[in-house]
Amino acid sequence: MSKTPFMPLWVSDFLGDTLDLDAADIGAYLLILMAQWQRNGASLPDDAAKLQRIARCGRNWAKVWGSVGRFFDTDECGIYNRRLRFEAQNVAAKRDVNSRNGALGAKAKALKNKESDLANANVSLKRNASIPEPEPESKKEKASLSCAKAQRFTEFWTVYPHRDGKRGRKPAEAKYDRIVASGVPEQDLIDGAMRYKSDRRVQNGYSRDPTTWLNQAGWEDEILPGDIAQNGGAKNDRQRFDQTINALADRLSAGTIQLGNSGRDPLAPRRG
Repeated sequence: MSKTPFMPLWVSDFLGDTLDLDAADIGAYLLILMAQWQRNGASLPDDAAKLQRIARCGRNWAKVWGSVGRFFDTDECGIYNRRLRFEAQNVAAKRDVNSRNGALGAKAKALKNKESDLANANVSLKRNASIPEPEPESKKEKASLSCAKAQRFTEFWTVYPHRDGKRGRKPAEAKYDRIVASGVPEQDLIDGAMRYKSDRRVQNGYSRDPTTWLNQAGWEDEILPGDIAQNGGAKNDRQRFDQTINALADRLSAGTIQLGNSGRDPLAPRRG
């Protein structure tokens, strides 16, 4: 088995060399390359049946090898890909150098530590107060989780349809944390707040305070589809009514319409 489990793949070169291959050819080619890499670049047996098994090919092996065989050379041990053998030898050389350097470094470090221990035997065991204690890993993990939780609440707070400005964040966050701690997924709360935006009651100008919405499990509510896109909603109805009144007042002032002698209200329903 290869001592280097990660095989380098030069994508541009590979794609350029295999433009004429189909998916089956490319799959077989890669499997043969990986088998050679597992042997640290050594040759594979020049045996059609064995290569067929390596490439996971069936009856179409002759056609596949006719397409990919040009990428391999032969020696006394079998077939091999020249580029892959070069890369395997290069990686092995680097690995050997790093291994020797690591051994030398470990030896020097051991000697240094031994000398340091002998020197420290004559030094007071009192800890230097200027050197802080290392922070326990558990505290770092807790801080990371707390930061992630704060980010998720900020996401909820941003998408929620606030009624009178974004007020009451602290009580809402405290309630949010308790709900999450009880087992409700945070994404359910965020998705629920986004759906709540499309509620007809929200579009007509009414939305619950975030803390109230959380207390009432608003993320489980049935959403009433908004009707502003169809008929304008209550707000727009009120605006159209005000516009009609204003237009009528302008016409009365301009004299384009006049009231009858009876002083009848032109807006009052007429009989008969």
